[in-house]
Amino acid sequence: MAYRYELRPLGIDVSIVQPGAFPSNLAASQLIGADETRLGDYAEVLGLTQVFMQNVGAAFTSPEPPDPVKSRTPSPH
Repeated sequence: MAYRYELRPLGIDVSIVQPGAFPSNLAASQLIGADETRLGDYAEVLGLTQVFMQNVGAAFTSPEPPDPVKSRTPSPH
């Protein structure tokens, strides 16, 4: 969060959103580029993303999904 301290004197507030294994529509706004010729260059990254999303999906379907209220961390400011 060094950005927060570096940018505060300029009047810029900084927040970081770190999506976790909680139901949300964050992925619904994901955009996929129309230039499919470039996808090959990112195959490794796309593979990692797919594995991550599968793991997040597994958390949603687990017998005891995480409770966002119990696991939230209060904002430091």
